[in-house]
Amino acid sequence: MSLLLLRTEGDRAVSVAVDGREEEPVHRRAARELARLADLAPGGHVAWMDRRIERRLNAPAAWPALLRHGLEVLHAGGGSRMARSLGLVDFDSPWLLDGWQNRRFDTWLISPAAGIARGAVLQGVGLEPHGWGFAAALFDLGRRGIRHGLCPVSDPGLLRESLPEEVLRPLRPVEIARLIRRGYGRRWVAFWLAGARRGSPFAALRGGLAPEAPEPDLDTLRPVLPDMTGEGVDVLVPTFGRPGHLQVLLDDLAAQTLRPRRVVVVEQGEPAPGLAAGNWPFELRLLRLPRPGACRARNAGLAELRSERVLLLDDDVRLRPRLIERLVAVARGYGAEVVNARVHLPHQEPSDPGPPRPWPSFSSGAALASTALLREAGGFDERLEGGYGEDWEMGVRLRLHGAAVLYDAAEPILHLKAPAGGFRTGLPLPWELDAVPPRPSPFVLYARRKHLTPEMMRGYRLYHGAKRLGATPFWRWPVELRRLSHQWERSEHWAGRLAEEAP
Repeated sequence: MSLLLLRTEGDRAVSVAVDGREEEPVHRRAARELARLADLAPGGHVAWMDRRIERRLNAPAAWPALLRHGLEVLHAGGGSRMARSLGLVDFDSPWLLDGWQNRRFDTWLISPAAGIARGAVLQGVGLEPHGWGFAAALFDLGRRGIRHGLCPVSDPGLLRESLPEEVLRPLRPVEIARLIRRGYGRRWVAFWLAGARRGSPFAALRGGLAPEAPEPDLDTLRPVLPDMTGEGVDVLVPTFGRPGHLQVLLDDLAAQTLRPRRVVVVEQGEPAPGLAAGNWPFELRLLRLPRPGACRARNAGLAELRSERVLLLDDDVRLRPRLIERLVAVARGYGAEVVNARVHLPHQEPSDPGPPRPWPSFSSGAALASTALLREAGGFDERLEGGYGEDWEMGVRLRLHGAAVLYDAAEPILHLKAPAGGFRTGLPLPWELDAVPPRPSPFVLYARRKHLTPEMMRGYRLYHGAKRLGATPFWRWPVELRRLSHQWERSEHWAGRLAEEAP
């Protein structure tokens, strides 16, 4: 059996087809039937579709060819519309955003409308049919599996037309509370209840008492990483007044088992003395910017890249010899556009690496990325120059443009955190003389307002306020609440001014 297809209607299983041949109708809950099919055919593919939208879908027989590797779960998307209030708790995660309908988009909110996976993958994570509706059972599977290397992806290749709202019914509050309990912990159930408009204490109590989930077992299903002989990679390094650290980094790049073809160094300030004289086993391209800035430096360097992939690095890091080889192998083996390396400080010991897995963050100081996709996404947002948050914001846009973003810790990068120099320098900020200091930083609020849903913004504001009050004696809370409100208003004002600036 190469493809088992489960037809559903809401939470109810309707029928099963084997390789396109319809079987007898089934009469049980959809989650339980999907778990049964996964156990029945671990070596084949198991797909599902809501029969109410069958005409909107491409032929299921073509779906297996869309899978890039064995740990992917492809689905039709729309899950974010079913679980909006999760954003109250997970207000940092790009996985809860609405991806573009014409692009692949990583999200563990596996759609009940349609999807496909290997039977062994569903079996390895463990689809739990009891106590959930079909959508919530799939969300739970995605949330648990993504920590262990499962790669759930909304793929437009499954769809012929957009999904209607009737198959994207919002989850019940008790299901949301149960997902929060399992994915984030009991204390976040109370936090969700404080911010939710459709929550109830009874739903929060029932969800908070949910049992622990089983640990997924996907070790035998991971992709075999290919040999990277002959693969071409460029490196982009912005720097500012640290020639000694830069020299050591170039030595580390020269010692790589898979050497870069071109290294682009963007100097902000006076050029490093004697740097161009080195006899390097790669082409060294030196740029100089008259105005310092991390975003400007990286954007200037993007124009000088020639290879399909670029390794983005800070100038004060140390690399193991197999770093580039490993990151490229993971990118190729998983079909990923971005692979982030693990970064540790000198006083930290690298932990057990674990498998490559999807990652909600992005690091411009330790990431292998698609050159074309960085350019297509528009480069780094220079409105964020002088602050922080450009990494997170860039990561969101890469995902919206279809990037799969992974984290791999097998070859960790040591970040020396040099006490002087670097690629950032203090820039005058227009709100420094504001009578009411804006908090949080207008940079942070600008980046979040640019992408987050209203629920995520509400969750972030609630968290920001709770954290401030937690550090304030309770008898001063009335004064602190007024200060919080005024500072938030000023931050919104300056974030709006940032949005109006020309990029």
